[in-house]
Amino acid sequence: MKKFALVLLIVFVVAFAFVSLPNQPESAPVAEKVQATAAAQAEASGSGLFSQRTVDGGNVKPLDSKASSESLTGSLRDAQSYRQFILSAAQHPERGGIAYAKSISTTCLVIQKSQILPRTNDTGAPATAVSLAAALLKSRCDITRSEYDALRKSQAFVDGSKKDPLLALLDALDKAKGQDKALLVSKALESADPIVLSSNMLAWRKGTGSSDLPDGYFNGKWHTYEETEASGVEDAFRLARCDLGWDCGPNNPMTLGECALAGVCQDSLEKTLLSVQVPGRDWAKTQVLRRQIVEAVRTKNVGFFVPTS
Repeated sequence: MKKFALVLLIVFVVAFAFVSLPNQPESAPVAEKVQATAAAQAEASGSGLFSQRTVDGGNVKPLDSKASSESLTGSLRDAQSYRQFILSAAQHPERGGIAYAKSISTTCLVIQKSQILPRTNDTGAPATAVSLAAALLKSRCDITRSEYDALRKSQAFVDGSKKDPLLALLDALDKAKGQDKALLVSKALESADPIVLSSNMLAWRKGTGSSDLPDGYFNGKWHTYEETEASGVEDAFRLARCDLGWDCGPNNPMTLGECALAGVCQDSLEKTLLSVQVPGRDWAKTQVLRRQIVEAVRTKNVGFFVPTS
């Protein structure tokens, strides 16, 4: 059971990395592509992402006028339909909407693909809890692969991707090194948006431990890969995002996915991560690092994440 759960967590990390992948527009008119997709799927043509009725009827809840981090994060947390959230967010690239749309779309598509795999449910998991999680997941992750493909290939989405500051920041953080990295981390902290908070903010170098795997820099000093793993850096960043407004409650996609697909049924992302943690991780160290990350974000301490001299 835990083996499957751990695999699911790994694919979530991979999915998040796809947020910054570029899109290419299709040669055919966007309207034709969208209409063809909608016509091919009953749910899309009825009240889905691309139906004219959805747009004209005002069924898509608009984002409010708050700052991007507060508005988008809050809208994502409250969204009953991710399809509606994605459509609304994508209309506001200047506020990071494309980054949010890509992130939640990819997460949902990974979960949907995982649902065709053999179940590895814990025999002790309540059947009602597993069934409810599966139903909620299906209801919330209501965007299809065809719908998302049509959206991301549209010219408006491609153009919006070039204007999205959070998307550009995520992509740059993944590639930058040295002083450039420090400047980007400073921008990430200024954005105060939890979507940019990940281990990509850390500096990495050639490993000096017992393996060739890279050393990580956090809390103002270098750590071997073994030390980084023992501290559960990835989980610490996930939990820090929870403290900064990310959706980490019982209806978080990862929480629902672990219950529906692996029988690990908890009422928060924190408890889910604890239930499926990798052997050798020190949960107490992870919690300490989580609090340190939150404090570094709130005080805009660039030196916590990367060397500054």
